[in-house]
Amino acid sequence: MLCAMSLSCLSLNAQSLPGNAKMEQDSSSSDAMTQQLYRERVMNYSLMLKQAKEGSSQAMSGIKAVKSGMLPQLTGALDFNYLLKNIEFDLGGSSMKLKPANYGATVTAAQNVFAGGAVRKKMKSAEFGAEIAESNVLLTIDNVIYNADYVYWSASAVSAYMKVTEEYLGVVKETQALVKERYESGLISKNDLLLIETRVAEAELNYSQVQGQYKSAIIGVNMMMGVKPNSNFIFAGNILVNKVEPLVFADINTILTKRPEYLMAASQLNQSRQDLKVTNSDYLPQIAVGVTGQYQTQQINFNGDVLLNGVAFAQVKVPIFAGNSKKHRKAIDKSRIRASEFALNSARDQVVQEVSVSWSNLNESSKQLEIAKRNQEIASQSLDLNSFSFSQGLLSIIDLMQAQLSWFGAYNSFIQANYNYRIALTQYNKSIGEYDRF
Repeated sequence: MLCAMSLSCLSLNAQSLPGNAKMEQDSSSSDAMTQQLYRERVMNYSLMLKQAKEGSSQAMSGIKAVKSGMLPQLTGALDFNYLLKNIEFDLGGSSMKLKPANYGATVTAAQNVFAGGAVRKKMKSAEFGAEIAESNVLLTIDNVIYNADYVYWSASAVSAYMKVTEEYLGVVKETQALVKERYESGLISKNDLLLIETRVAEAELNYSQVQGQYKSAIIGVNMMMGVKPNSNFIFAGNILVNKVEPLVFADINTILTKRPEYLMAASQLNQSRQDLKVTNSDYLPQIAVGVTGQYQTQQINFNGDVLLNGVAFAQVKVPIFAGNSKKHRKAIDKSRIRASEFALNSARDQVVQEVSVSWSNLNESSKQLEIAKRNQEIASQSLDLNSFSFSQGLLSIIDLMQAQLSWFGAYNSFIQANYNYRIALTQYNKSIGEYDRF
């Protein structure tokens, strides 16, 4: 008896596919590759994310390096010289020869009292640099998650195509067996048998092609996790959506506080403004105090005695003329500020555009999903009726094959609509900054 191929008998339905249709899927098997598990494994392996985190670590170390300029500085120096020519002094009938070897050690402890606020201003600039690096980490996470979701749902779609293609192949083979039986009984012509045999060959070729696409998709899935290309796992990616959840258009001002690109541009503007303050501080008076300890031979060394001495000092530097360098450096800094302001506005426009486009795509894909679902249901009902009529000898083989092909196309379109919705939802979540960053 030819299977009617309704949703109740079809093996590819929302219950028979691995997992369920929620974006955050659960699985009874700990080995099942759910979307969340795949995200975690991709995140753990991502070399781009590791690089971004190293950049953030460098920025934090940069803050500490600048901050060290507030602490006392201790330096030491050793020197040694040797006279290649003997030098003698005539002291009224007697002479004294200088010692050829001279050496000494100097230790200096200094503390900046006032440096025009340069250290604090540079430290603040470094903090903005750390904010940029941290936002870059968040941006990298968003991109890694998006790419992981894209690859995951693409493989899920190919898996669903393969299951439908396999089911379709089984159905046409079942029809082939029935047609062959009728042909041998003399009830139908050989032309009908040749028609169904051609359709079986086409279905086999199609199934083989989809199998190859699935293997390629799994290789892509594995590579993003950093495992062997042909590693096996239980793939729990169900592309079919049980229910389209209603969404509310997010407030753009709230979104901007979550989008790493905008946060990076804002921090860059703050850093540019701070750099102007750093430039100004370089042309303010500087005050430093300290003490120097000296252990060295005498400048005129007759007997080789070594003396210990110390000097306390206070130093004041006041810039008087620097060849208009201040003017030119400030002009550069102001130009960078203006460029950063343009970049911030551009980042805002980019976020608004991405949110608007992704919102539109999400709504359109949800509508298309409903249409594709109705079309698939109609095609299934039509196939039920045509299959029954053919089994009763009331329908030609051509009409039955057309009904089977229509169902096959409708179900493929239904899978494509589910895939489009999954990707549109992924893009919208990224555009509004709603990804889980773990």
